[in-house]
Amino acid sequence: MEKAKNQMAMENKNKFSFSQVGQFISLQEAQTYIHCYQDDQQKKGEPQEDTVWSELFGKEMLLQILQHADAVSFCFGKGTDGKMKLVVMGIDPEGRAIIGTSNAGLKDQLGQSLILANGRTCPPYCLPEDVVYVRGE
Repeated sequence: MEKAKNQMAMENKNKFSFSQVGQFISLQEAQTYIHCYQDDQQKKGEPQEDTVWSELFGKEMLLQILQHADAVSFCFGKGTDGKMKLVVMGIDPEGRAIIGTSNAGLKDQLGQSLILANGRTCPPYCLPEDVVYVRGE
């Protein structure tokens, strides 16, 4: 935990670009990450019907967040309502969450929210031929 705090402090000191966070990975790496997660959930004894492997969000919904003047990236938070949920927020250049139509303050928190959740989960909305989630024989 202390190492992560030190790394964040160093990154903040170096002022990295929030619009350049992340990296593209290969299909094989994606499959490895996802299959390890599936194995971990199985080892925990979680019933497969209760396991969420992914959550789908529409392009138009994500674009509404990115169209905010200050948005440079996304943050995908983990939450639950008994099942895992992703909560998607836009992030401004300083690393702050964009919670409404502007970052002007509490007034906007009461109006239009730009916080996205309740996508379609896999399962049950999975494509059986999906090369990322389905394991080869």
